[in-house]
Amino acid sequence: MTDSFQTITEAYNKWLEANLELAGNVKIEDLRDQNEGRGVVATRDINEDEVLFSISRDNVLNIQTSSLANVKENNGVILKRLNHWEGLILCLAYERSLGELSRWKGYLDTLPTSFNNLIFWNEEDLNLLKPSLILDRIGSAEAEAMYDKLFSKVVEELGVSEELKDVNLKEFHKIANTIMSYSFDVEGEEDDQDEEEGEEGEEEEEEAEQEEEEKENHDNYNEAEDENTEKNQSENESESEDEAFEFDDHILKSMVPFADTLNADTNLCNANLTYQSENLVMKAIKPIKKGEQVYNTYGNHPNSEILRRYGYVEWTGSKFDFGEIRLSLIENYFISTYSVEKESLKLIVKIIADSEYLLHLTGEDGSIVVESYDFYKDGEILPEFLMLVTLLTSICLCKAEDLKWFKKTIRISKRNPTGSELSRFINRTSKKCYQLLEQNIITESVKENIGRILDLRLKEYPDEIKELVGQELVVPKKENREAMAETVLVCEYKALWACKDEGLRSFKVIHDEKLIKNIMKRKLEEEEGSKRNKRIKG
Repeated sequence: MTDSFQTITEAYNKWLEANLELAGNVKIEDLRDQNEGRGVVATRDINEDEVLFSISRDNVLNIQTSSLANVKENNGVILKRLNHWEGLILCLAYERSLGELSRWKGYLDTLPTSFNNLIFWNEEDLNLLKPSLILDRIGSAEAEAMYDKLFSKVVEELGVSEELKDVNLKEFHKIANTIMSYSFDVEGEEDDQDEEEGEEGEEEEEEAEQEEEEKENHDNYNEAEDENTEKNQSENESESEDEAFEFDDHILKSMVPFADTLNADTNLCNANLTYQSENLVMKAIKPIKKGEQVYNTYGNHPNSEILRRYGYVEWTGSKFDFGEIRLSLIENYFISTYSVEKESLKLIVKIIADSEYLLHLTGEDGSIVVESYDFYKDGEILPEFLMLVTLLTSICLCKAEDLKWFKKTIRISKRNPTGSELSRFINRTSKKCYQLLEQNIITESVKENIGRILDLRLKEYPDEIKELVGQELVVPKKENREAMAETVLVCEYKALWACKDEGLRSFKVIHDEKLIKNIMKRKLEEEEGSKRNKRIKG
């Protein structure tokens, strides 16, 4: 007897044949026995750069192609006025409401009806993820605010209140998470034509850029104003909703049939969606053997983010796994270790965060002070974290050298932090610390402090997670939320441990005295100069 899954797949295949140009080298496979739903596998050996399929822009679902744009004369303008997420949510909801009348019916029936994204987890499930900081970024309130904005005011304005009357908050979450997991950011036609007119020598660079964009979902929906966005960013820029959803005429968030049937894997990605003036083309980015699955990727995300955004985990670990440490843990460590008053330490951190001199010195766009710091599975420790710990360590050691001066400086600076002696001292110390780090040099105390901070974070993980760290990650016998949470925590713990074990091996370690003496020498010189000026004036 044919089950509904198979019936839907058969109808989908017919839809694809009618609406796409298929190269005949791949097919849809039932991978439910591997808990992967539908997937795409090679029907023969495929060469690198070989086309798998092509879809015209007219058959991609977005605010320009959806029939919602034509319900009323002004709907196209209204949809474009919304941000990418909002517009596509309404278009997808409307196309679904049309049932058989939607020209995407054969495709829409393949989209998921059940979800494991974190926004669907209950409190008991979410507790399984403690102490992962991913719990700070679920974003339920933001999603509800978006729902309230669209329903019913915008829906009425579009003239589809009756068609979308059954879209309650629960259904809204499902539609939004479908878009999060399946949509692509499609480049506009003008950009593509420019690319085609470029020299052939630019193609490799363009493909490298596109690889970063593969099946990338910017995740404005369900974001609690992400304070650690992509792998190579560690900034905490608090965006307003309008800034986060700024509309870009050159990019359209779109549903791309068949492209989203590919499963995603950061380690196994072997295909990439490319953009042409009239079509979107999926190509192999490496040779694929007959019978092998064709994979895309969602981007450079750790397992924690993959679970939050897309509702699954890579059981053997994401290529981009990392653990996180809060700024508050670092602050509390220095407060207790060096007997610094909390108010004083907070003042120092604020001055560091606001220092324009430090921004100029490091050449970075954002402050080294962020809400949390990433620690990668390959042992990479972010330079922002290294600079902050080196700077705080040096300041605290200088405090021990001259406690009377430190207390006086703090007291004066509380009244006027900007331009104060403390601010000038922090800037001078920043320069000395930065020069050391640029030479891959740290002091003994910096090395010790980094190790202890990592230890404090590692101790927050449950004992059962620590026991699993030495074992190889494998697909569990029972793939449930408990297993997903366990995999996330093990991957985070391993990344933190790798940084503790490998993160500082490339650094030369020197005695603290050399750096502190250098810093305090300048302070003494300034004090002597100030005294001479007073005598002259007197």
